[in-house]
Amino acid sequence: MNSAARILAIYEQVIGYPDRSGTQFIQLWIHVFKLSENDEDGATAALMAFRAEIELAKTKLIEQGVPEPLFYESFARIKGIASATLLNQEWASHKRSLPSDVLLGLQWAAWALPKEEDELSAEELASLISDLESLQESIEASNLSMYVKDFVLRQIDLIRMALRQYRISGISPVETALETTYGAIRRNSPALTKQVENASTEDKMLLKRFETVLTKTAETAEKIDKVRKGGEVLAKISHVVGEAIGDVINFLT
Repeated sequence: MNSAARILAIYEQVIGYPDRSGTQFIQLWIHVFKLSENDEDGATAALMAFRAEIELAKTKLIEQGVPEPLFYESFARIKGIASATLLNQEWASHKRSLPSDVLLGLQWAAWALPKEEDELSAEELASLISDLESLQESIEASNLSMYVKDFVLRQIDLIRMALRQYRISGISPVETALETTYGAIRRNSPALTKQVENASTEDKMLLKRFETVLTKTAETAEKIDKVRKGGEVLAKISHVVGEAIGDVINFLT
């Protein structure tokens, strides 16, 4: 899987979407990105990520020495319809104006770029998101201090957002979110430790669960990322995340 392959997969869903009269772009993108009904904010965020991925794929193709005229038109066409300004416009007329060679150009681009990562299965992705959502519910219902709740919930939301955009941007944003969480835990370790010191055993164990979910997500990312596997200077994310939160929960064991 590479950037162009992800764009191709999304485009195939786009052109396969019905063009019935009255169907708007927002309905198309909600279907493609698997969003909640009428989630215009979610659609806008997803489109921004998608447009960024299009630019990234173009950059990678140029770095590979591919002449820009060979792929420019295909990417320009799909970027042209991936706009939040079109969300309330009808899809049908735009679909009919898309030339058939856009698909061929994207197929060729997906072939031209090297494989960067294995594909995360739908089941694995759903499991990671489900773990985070379950943890979120438990944290919200706990008696942990507002400081700890707010901190953990912000990290959960950061990682969940990256996972929800996996089909658009791949595993890299998930790794970035995990590394951001690592840094936040390291910076806030003394305050977090103090805040949970007098918490109940049940609430303290939620931090152990937090560590488990983070480690599972990190190990999954490492398993599929071929680029990171080739970088010997990069420490394993699961190791550094575990090391960071370990400072907070060591006293629980």
